[in-house]
Amino acid sequence: MSYCRIIGVGGYTPKRIHNDEYIEFFGKRAQHASHFLSHENRYQTIDLETGESEISNLQMGYEASIDCLKSANVSPFEVDLIIYTTLTPNNIIPASYTMLQEKLGISSCAGFDIQSGCAGFGTALVTACTFIESGLYNTALVVGADNLSSRFGPFMKDKSLISTRMLLNMMMFGDGAGAMLLQSSNHQKNSIYYKMMRSNRPNESYGSIIEVGGSKEPYGSDKIPKENWPVYQNSGISERILPEILSETLNEFLKLKNKNANDIGHYILPVLNKKMLPAFDHLMPDFPVEKAISIEGLGGAMINSAVPLSFYYGIQTGKIKPGDECVFFAGENTKWQHAVIAGFWSPNIN
Repeated sequence: MSYCRIIGVGGYTPKRIHNDEYIEFFGKRAQHASHFLSHENRYQTIDLETGESEISNLQMGYEASIDCLKSANVSPFEVDLIIYTTLTPNNIIPASYTMLQEKLGISSCAGFDIQSGCAGFGTALVTACTFIESGLYNTALVVGADNLSSRFGPFMKDKSLISTRMLLNMMMFGDGAGAMLLQSSNHQKNSIYYKMMRSNRPNESYGSIIEVGGSKEPYGSDKIPKENWPVYQNSGISERILPEILSETLNEFLKLKNKNANDIGHYILPVLNKKMLPAFDHLMPDFPVEKAISIEGLGGAMINSAVPLSFYYGIQTGKIKPGDECVFFAGENTKWQHAVIAGFWSPNIN
């Protein structure tokens, strides 16, 4: 049997925009919106003056991939599987993975895109690991990238069109890319030992939705309020359901593996902010919050790049060291799908 190791990680983030810059551009609307946020900064590609993106989704994914491959001392030509997860691709087709393959100069590899929100990267990790354990592929590059601020760009030509609600969504999300490299191993030690992905709340209302851009409403429509065109958030529901899913999922994992919450070295989470902490603490009071690592406070809600960039941040700051045990949780508030991977940071060290 083949095992699967995490041997590399990389990241790319655009400039950071502070609340004060938004307030300078939008005045009281931004000041009001900032009161509902758990962060003061976000990484974003958008130029607030012009509405143009300073770098594309694909270019960010490429930069993160190069950084990841260098960290693992692996040539792009060794990659035989690419999974690219995003909800804001450069184009609907061709698949982002093929365009990344071209930029990396890889002549032949398998791959596919995953269209998802914050759960996408966890789903991609589970899938890549399963392929590697099957023996079908040896080295998998998993990339999560999003450029959600670009969806607000067209409205920046007339800032009066941007309502406080739209501005709140614009200030909530961050842009960036993260990548992780998985490789087969003959040894179980320091490998991934647990993986799970599922959706088990299909009857719950969605927490967020992007209605414009699919085949039902491919372009802007009077059927959908303009302030909802970039993204729509269903107020209040995330703070209730996401802590429930996180606690249920982690308790299930810990029970199955006969572990206590404090036995784990690090928990890599897309979000765990002050709005969710009280509910989560009530549901899982023994959770060691000091072991949770999330980049949200630095870069906003990072969607598909949240998990790899949080992991990358933990390594760059020295919190995560080679051989450390990590649990990766990826869950989203669209229709509440989620995924968990548990294993060890096992870099190639010369």
